[in-house]
Amino acid sequence: MEMSIGILIAFLLSQVVHIGTQEEGEKGCVPGFQVKEYQVEFNRGFQKDHPLTQMLFDDCVGNEGMAFEVSHPDFQVDEEMNLVARRDVMDSGTVMFIHGVNEHAEDMAQVDIVGALPRSPQTLREILGLGQIQPYRSKRALFAPRMHVSENMEPPFPKVIGTVMSSGMEDDHIFHMTGSGADQDPKGVFTINRLTGEVSVSQELDREAINSYMLEVSVTDQNGKLVEGPVALLVDVNDQNDNRPIFKETRYAGEVLEGSPTGTVVMTMTAEDADDPRLQNAVLRYNIVRQSPDKPSPNMFYINPESGNIVTVISPTLLDRETLPTTQYELEIVAQDMKGRDVGLTGTSTATITITDKNDHAPEFTHSLFQANVDEGSTGVVVNLTVDDRDDPATGAWRAIYSIIKGDPTQSFEIQTNPDNNEGMLSLIKPLDYESLVFHTLLIKVENEDPLVPDVGYGSSSTATVHITILDVNEGPVFFPDPLQVTKMENVPLGSFVALLNATDPDVLQSQSIRFAVLRDPANWLSVNPVRGTVNTSANLDRESPYVQDNKYTAIFMATDNGSPPATGTGTLVIHLEDYNDNAPYVHPSVVRVCEDARDSVVIVGGRDKDIHPNTGPFKIELGKQPGLENTWKVSRVNNTHAQIMLLQNMKRANYQLPLVVTDSGLPPLSNSTEIKVQVCTCKKNRMDCSGAGSVRSNLILLLGLVLLSLLCEYTVTLVLLYLLCEYIVTLGLLSLLCEYIVTLGLLSLLCEYIVTLVLLYLLCEYIVTLVLLSLLCEYIVTLVLLSLLCEYIVTLVLLSLLCEYIVTLGLLSLLCEYIVTLVLLSLLCEYIVTLVLLYLLCEYIVTLVLLSRLCEYIVTLVLLSLLCEYIVTLVLLSLLCEYIVTIVLLSLLCEYTVTLVLLSLLCEYTVTLVLLYLLCEYTVTIVLLSLLCEYIVTLALLYLLCEYIVTLGLLSLLCEYIVTLVLLYLLCEYIVTLVLLSLLCEYIVTLVLLSLLCEYIVTLVLLSLLCEYIVNIGLLSLLCEYIVTLVLLSLLCEYIVTLVLLYLLCEYIVTLVLLSLLCEYIVSLVLLSLLCEYIVTIVLLSLLCEYTVTLVLLSLLCEYTVTLVLLYLLCEYTVTIVLLSLLCEYTVTLVLLSLLCEYTVTLVLLSLLCEYTVTLVLLYLLLSQQSV
Repeated sequence: MEMSIGILIAFLLSQVVHIGTQEEGEKGCVPGFQVKEYQVEFNRGFQKDHPLTQMLFDDCVGNEGMAFEVSHPDFQVDEEMNLVARRDVMDSGTVMFIHGVNEHAEDMAQVDIVGALPRSPQTLREILGLGQIQPYRSKRALFAPRMHVSENMEPPFPKVIGTVMSSGMEDDHIFHMTGSGADQDPKGVFTINRLTGEVSVSQELDREAINSYMLEVSVTDQNGKLVEGPVALLVDVNDQNDNRPIFKETRYAGEVLEGSPTGTVVMTMTAEDADDPRLQNAVLRYNIVRQSPDKPSPNMFYINPESGNIVTVISPTLLDRETLPTTQYELEIVAQDMKGRDVGLTGTSTATITITDKNDHAPEFTHSLFQANVDEGSTGVVVNLTVDDRDDPATGAWRAIYSIIKGDPTQSFEIQTNPDNNEGMLSLIKPLDYESLVFHTLLIKVENEDPLVPDVGYGSSSTATVHITILDVNEGPVFFPDPLQVTKMENVPLGSFVALLNATDPDVLQSQSIRFAVLRDPANWLSVNPVRGTVNTSANLDRESPYVQDNKYTAIFMATDNGSPPATGTGTLVIHLEDYNDNAPYVHPSVVRVCEDARDSVVIVGGRDKDIHPNTGPFKIELGKQPGLENTWKVSRVNNTHAQIMLLQNMKRANYQLPLVVTDSGLPPLSNSTEIKVQVCTCKKNRMDCSGAGSVRSNLILLLGLVLLSLLCEYTVTLVLLYLLCEYIVTLGLLSLLCEYIVTLGLLSLLCEYIVTLVLLYLLCEYIVTLVLLSLLCEYIVTLVLLSLLCEYIVTLVLLSLLCEYIVTLGLLSLLCEYIVTLVLLSLLCEYIVTLVLLYLLCEYIVTLVLLSRLCEYIVTLVLLSLLCEYIVTLVLLSLLCEYIVTIVLLSLLCEYTVTLVLLSLLCEYTVTLVLLYLLCEYTVTIVLLSLLCEYIVTLALLYLLCEYIVTLGLLSLLCEYIVTLVLLYLLCEYIVTLVLLSLLCEYIVTLVLLSLLCEYIVTLVLLSLLCEYIVNIGLLSLLCEYIVTLVLLSLLCEYIVTLVLLYLLCEYIVTLVLLSLLCEYIVSLVLLSLLCEYIVTIVLLSLLCEYTVTLVLLSLLCEYTVTLVLLYLLCEYTVTIVLLSLLCEYTVTLVLLSLLCEYTVTLVLLSLLCEYTVTLVLLYLLLSQQSV
């Protein structure tokens, strides 16, 4: 609905602007000559077909059928409205008129010709001069001889110079003289005696001013009637030498080349004499009277007396510019008339002769070797080459021309001559590449502009060598190809691949990476991968965009290397965009005019499209899908782009909106439903009257104002309702989030406390179990050691006692006893040392285990403390953040509430009573709904929190059981490992004991065998001893083996009993601990549940209490507001009724007046219509 109203408003605005523009355009054109007067410059006549000026004529309808008439028959106005001559015209006159006319306009213009003369006579009488009748003349008898008079005559005056004679002279006849010098300027120079005819000169004459006078003499009677004549009288003025020779210039300048041969013409001196050239008064002779300086000879030059030519007379060897004291000589020249005789008059002038240089010295370089350094990639002057030339500066013999004769195959260098100091400026015009070639050696030659004289040539000093070293510079990457041409379809998906940029670094001797970036992307359509250089689309490509020229979109990319400093290169990407049918066609023009008579009502409209072929024409234009249009209008095809609209029946003069559908020929084709404005006008005598546009315009403006007013009211009410709704929704959302956040923080704190308690209990249990196991292990090891030592000691005593008895019985020597005792002591010492070593290793192992357990406990403690600290810091920050957010929310709510109050106050002041009552009802309903909604939300929140708490408790119980199970399994694994280690340790100890006993037994046997041998050697009863010893040893061996077996069985039994007892104690301890943990967990959970239940109950009571207070407060406020509003409503209703009553009364009065005025107008209109009929 809003979109359609917006479209209607835009259309109404466009129609209003269009009608206003059309009215202004119809008032701006004035038919006829736009300029009424023109001016043309007369310059010795006018050439045929040459445009003189352009006539500015406009009939306001296209200047069709124009015709021009020019008052002068030799001029016309051509097709381009230029005034041209039909032929070459010399007498155009000073003015002409141009008449322009066609069926729409007629006007006249004037052309003034500046600088032209009036037209010459055009009749035969005027041309022949027959306007006056000449008087009758008889046969002439009057004679006037030629007379002479000298210039500069001395007074007194007048002086007779001659006489005019007449053969028919009578007494009543008189002479008359006319002409220049008599009655014409200069007047009074000559006079004639009327009776005698003597001619006299009355003043001094100057031949150089006027050399002759032409006069006329006639004879008349007393009445002035011509009798004879007129005849011509010529008076010549004779010359006298009264003018000196005068040179044309006061100072002459000439040049002569050094070494010129004798007789070379240097210059010509010319003087003029104003006297008569036929006499010697003007015949001149020339002479040199002075030469400065006079070295090396006072007569270096000679002047021809008659022609004035100055030539050299000095020998060529002496005429050397480099040896002469000066290069300029000054001559004083005298010209004298009367052929140079002493009586002649003289004139003086000065001639300055310059000895010019010829190229007789070759230029030479000041150094044979020049060196320079240049950065790669740069251009400009590299080095200045200095030369020495003794010829005249600023001449062609001195000016140098430099050329490179070797070392520049790529023509990268050029040399230009400095005109001020003649130095050669060696410049680099093409950048050089360090990687291609580092050193360049050039051979330079210098010459003069002028060729050398034949006997002088260029030597080795006229050439020089230049060494140029290229310095490495970080060069920017180079794109290839540049520009890069690609073709893409417009409207490809975002992120589509466009092109791959290829840039290489010219610094091949350095390892550098290249990164790409967009430098210029006018429409921001492209993005580039900085590493790979792939170009993708970041926006839709639109061929119809103003950034696309000739279906090509140009972007510039930049490639930068990582050198020092980084260097940059640029490349161009040109995308040729193929057209996609994405623009619907439209109809042009949008406004057409037809006649209300259906027979003459045909207009042509055309289709247009922003796309290009084949997504444009041919267009299909047809009527829109509205019932009844085909009965009034008909659309038929004219060609591929146009169609004609025909009115099938007569219609009233008005403006109509005709719906049309235009379709292009794209794949797929696009259609556009549009409307054109059809103005039905009255057509009479080829004139179209559409004067109803003014009323339409006023109606459109009125309709536009009403629509805007309705939209403004509706928009204001909608904004107020939306603002109130958004405020309530935001308030509810913030309250729910705040409650949820507080509950979440409470549960998290309880959960963290519970987990920390479990971890601490676990560590305490583990530490106690470890200490018990270590104490039991130590007791067990000590018991085993003591038992082994006791057994060894008993066995030793038994053996010693038996041996002593046997030795005593046999009567062996005391020496043997000492020896045996020593051996026994040595064996005991070895056993003791072995025992000490084993005890030391065992103690080290135990200490290591204890330290490792302590270290593990310390690390776990640190980790838990760090986690606890982080959690505490997080909670503190979250609490501060929550406080800050709550503060901001409260402030925002306060501000919103304040703004709401202000708006409500303004609304209450300026809104109609019905709106106030409506808002009051809506506010009451909203309060009730909000109270119910708050209770519902609180109930849902409590239920949700209770469910969350129950689920959390279940999860916590499962988590605790899982943790206890893991702890038990871990302890059981540790216990099994401990048992295995203990069993292995016991086996190792038993093995060592058996080995020690076996070693002792073997030693004993060896000693006994040695003893027996010793006894045999002594000669004692060897056989008896052997037998006795054998029996004793066998008995001892059997006893010892039996003892060992019994001891081993006893040790195994004791160890088994101890391990079983420890295992039972450990299992019992674990069971007790698990029960204790479950009990503690149950108690904690019950306590937390109780606390949480109490908290929920308190919160629910608090919420209910708060809601109750709020409702009571709102009810009180509402009651007061209703009372105030009721009072205000009564007062407002009263005022409104009064105002309505007044308005109604005024409206009735105005309506009555309007009705009377309308009736009067209708009657007048009918009366006028009848009169016109």
